[in-house]
Amino acid sequence: MHPYSLDLRQKVIAAYENHEGSQRQLASRFKVSLGFIQNIKLEQNLGVQVSISTLHYFLQKLKLTQKKNFSRRSS
Repeated sequence: MHPYSLDLRQKVIAAYENHEGSQRQLASRFKVSLGFIQNIKLEQNLGVQVSISTLHYFLQKLKLTQKKNFSRRSS
């Protein structure tokens, strides 16, 4: 599988910024995955490119969990 072209990435970003549909609608329109749409928004906003697994590993290393269980919190 080859990476998507820069032209396609720019079209997707332009469509999203022009509010031409939701992320799911744009994924369907451009025939790409929803994850691809989410990743290029992250890359554009933060200037970094990371995979979900890398982000998960980093949060795990910081001992941050997805769910917060306030009932177990000690006073």
